[in-house]
Order: sequence, then structure tokens, then C-alpha cells
Amino acid sequence: MGADSRRSPPRDGPASIAPAPSRSCYKYGVMRRFALVLGLLALVACGERASVQPGQLRPQDLTRHERQAFVYAAAIRHLVSEMPSEPRRIFVLDHAGGSAGDPVLIPIEVQDRVREELALLPRLKFVSERGEVIGPAARGARVRNDGVLITLGPVPSGRDQVRVRASRYEGNLGSTSQTLELRRHGLRWQVEGTAGAVTTS
Repeated sequence: MGADSRRSPPRDGPASIAPAPSRSCYKYGVMRRFALVLGLLALVACGERASVQPGQLRPQDLTRHERQAFVYAAAIRHLVSEMPSEPRRIFVLDHAGGSAGDPVLIPIEVQDRVREELALLPRLKFVSERGEVIGPAARGARVRNDGVLITLGPVPSGRDQVRVRASRYEGNLGSTSQTLELRRHGLRWQVEGTAGAVTTS
């Protein structure tokens, strides 16, 4: 017989069988899955903080003055938007009425931030007295330079919602006083309604 006839007959089944995974590969897979589970649990535990990007501010990161400025900026923007025509100037009293009726000075840091927030509105100026911007009574005691005078109340504490007393004065026959309801959206605030009666003249 020839050399070919002495060859072993072919085996049934696949030509080769993959070797069984080693013990080290098995341990690596278990550890990898365990690490993924721990990572998911950490994200859930962080909650809201997981969605905050590095360098991104959160509401709790704001200073007291920044929060007050954002509330006042929203109130002023709302009052101006309700006017039939945009004023040429916006004047704001630099003090807010306290709970006992005593005026509370609005900090300079708050004033500066309000002006920055409302840079696209007509020029805004804080004044210490109403008489600085109101004309003679014989001419209707109108605000000078076709402007508007805004008075703001103090900003109370509140994480997501506050009420602030605010008034708008244009002249003897053009004034509005109301309590604004504001809600926080991200870092900024927005007027979403009024509480109680709105006084106009």
C-alpha cells in the first residue's frame, strides 16, 4: 500500500475547536462588569450633579447679590415690557422698602449686575430720590426724558419661587403697583404672574 493509504481517516465535525477561555480571562470579564455596575451606581447617586459640566454654575453657586440681581432684572424687564411703548430711559430707585417701611439700600454689586443683565434695554440708571427724575407737577409730574421710574421691594428667601413688590411710574396718570410672582429657570428668574390686586392710575 502507498503512503497515502496509511493516513488516518478524517474526523467528523469542525476542523478545529476553539480553546476554552483561560481562568485569567474569566476574572477580567467579571471585574469589568463589576466596574461598570459601580460606575452606574455612582451616576445615580450623584443625581443632578452628574449632568453638571466642569465649570458650569449651579443655582447654589450664586452669591446672594447675584441672586438678587437676577430677580430684579426679571422684574424690571417685565415691567418695561408691559408699557405701551418702550421708554427712552429707565430709572430705578436705589433702595427697596423693608418690612418695617425702612428703605434698604440696593448694593452696588447688585446694581452693576442688573445693568449688565439689561444691557439690551434702554439706558438704565439707579437714583436715590424720586425728585431727581420727576418733572414739575404743572406738567403732569412726568418722568424726565420720556422715561419710567421703577421701585422694587426686597427679595425674600426662596429656592425656586419668590414674590417681589414692584411699581412703575410714568406720570400722574401713568403708574402701576403690583406684587410679582417669579420662578427660577436655571440661574435666571422669570415673572409668571401677579399675586393680589394690581393698582393703576
